[in-house]
Amino acid sequence: MSGIKKNPPKKQNKKPDEPKTILDVTISCPTCPTHICNAAAASNDHCTKLAEKNKHTKYDDLASKLDCRVVAAAFTTYGDWGDDFKKTLVDPYYKKEFKAARKNGESGWAVINDRLRYERHVSAVICRENSRMLGLTLDARCRARAIQRSAPQRSPVADSDTDP
Repeated sequence: MSGIKKNPPKKQNKKPDEPKTILDVTISCPTCPTHICNAAAASNDHCTKLAEKNKHTKYDDLASKLDCRVVAAAFTTYGDWGDDFKKTLVDPYYKKEFKAARKNGESGWAVINDRLRYERHVSAVICRENSRMLGLTLDARCRARAIQRSAPQRSPVADSDTDP
């Protein structure tokens, strides 16, 4: 947000009474000790709701002073999405696209399919990159041990020099 304050966004094509949108992305891990609690056990979106709440608590006051609104794009390392980003930006975009398709006499299926593809792609990228990050942070000895364990084991009898 301090970068936004120093370099405010340029004019956008928007309605005059609509504030500028600042997108703040966060990716949380549901298995982090911070997120393991009874509330998380009762709700599958506890992690993203908490992340969105923290972003809004931290930045809403500053954003209102800058005549902006904060949209928290909260995801989990498993590819789950928070509601704020979906309801504020994704849903309106695809609703507009769907209406345009229906107005042009189309069924709207292409728009629905495009949205599903978009959501799957974003979730898959988050999961893939999380996996890559975890692989990079493992220490070399752990990786070597994991490789040794996954290699097929030879039978000690077959390796002995006494076999003909």
